[in-house]
Amino acid sequence: MLSTITYDGIEDFLTQHNMSWEQLADKLNMKLNKNQLKFQGVTKKVNAAMTALLAETTPALPVDDAISQREIVQAETQTLKGLAAVADLTSQIERLCDAGLYLVPIPPIDGKATKAPIAKGWNLPRSAINPNGYSNNADDFINCKEGYNIGLCHKPSGTAAFDIDDLKACLTLFDDVGLDLSGWLDDPSNVMIESGKPNRAKILFRLPESCDPIITRQYSHNKTMLFELRHSAKTGASVQDIIVGVHPETGTDYRIIGDIGNIQIIPDELLDVALFWDDWKPVFDSVLGVVEPPKEAPRKPLEGENLKGYRNPIVEYNAKHTVREVLERNGYRPIGTDRYIRPNSSSHAPGIKILTNCRDGKERAWSFGGDVLNTGFASDAFDVFRLLECKGQY
Repeated sequence: MLSTITYDGIEDFLTQHNMSWEQLADKLNMKLNKNQLKFQGVTKKVNAAMTALLAETTPALPVDDAISQREIVQAETQTLKGLAAVADLTSQIERLCDAGLYLVPIPPIDGKATKAPIAKGWNLPRSAINPNGYSNNADDFINCKEGYNIGLCHKPSGTAAFDIDDLKACLTLFDDVGLDLSGWLDDPSNVMIESGKPNRAKILFRLPESCDPIITRQYSHNKTMLFELRHSAKTGASVQDIIVGVHPETGTDYRIIGDIGNIQIIPDELLDVALFWDDWKPVFDSVLGVVEPPKEAPRKPLEGENLKGYRNPIVEYNAKHTVREVLERNGYRPIGTDRYIRPNSSSHAPGIKILTNCRDGKERAWSFGGDVLNTGFASDAFDVFRLLECKGQY
């Protein structure tokens, strides 16, 4: 017989027996508060009384009907699992709403869980004229059944999801450009969502209150998505990430790791990536070889080069100075692997890359940022000196 009673199980019993809550309370000889049971869970006392009542109202099975008994047990077991799933879903929704998050229900399609809501208006606030919209009111999700997924709508929640689709590649990518992805993943105060898929990670962050909505950023390589920073669509509508439910590909439950009521503010560096995407994308491209490194700038002949005893000032300057030395004395800051951030940059994108594999053994600076070094060519120490300290003259 049933061992665990849920609120939905009681509702089903009342429907089957055409009974009201008041009649049930009288039958069990106890006070039943419908709303209390709905939001706080069925008490042990009610559970025991309902179990006994169900035993009384369930027709006895023929002792020798083993097949029927197995079928009934299997049906009861499946029902219990379904009721438990719905009860757990309700509990998680209430917890998320209490944390100030806005949610959207995602019903299954043909009985299968799905990642994307398809109801019109899901990415807009819920209202009388938009019943499919997102909401922060747990009562709006009372009709969610087993098999539903629940999405976190980022824009109204003030959150963003840093969704990493290739963890191994991104660890190398971010380390090269001076972003501490390992530190963010290892920080126990960060809230993460696990989906059961290997080589993946997802961290939830809050945006600063003064921050304007950020358009979702996506970075892929060779037609493979590496990472996304998700908040709002280009239209201004919210985007969402599944936070409760089942992954449609793996069949694994999504798991919240950390305190969902205390989502951390997004790191300044990651917010910088989102806000100054046009500066950062070429940096990522340079790591993966998406853009070809530049050629060395052609030299124009110097006066007196053919005279006996001539000493080439460019050669002698490069022999005494390194490109890094000249950059740093002009306020360029090293970061990541052989990269520099120019002074007074509006972003923190390291738009200078030191090329260490030039054929002549010299190191050269390659700029794809907004400074005077962005000439389309690689610059040796003398070129950097000339461009930064001599207004390009020599």
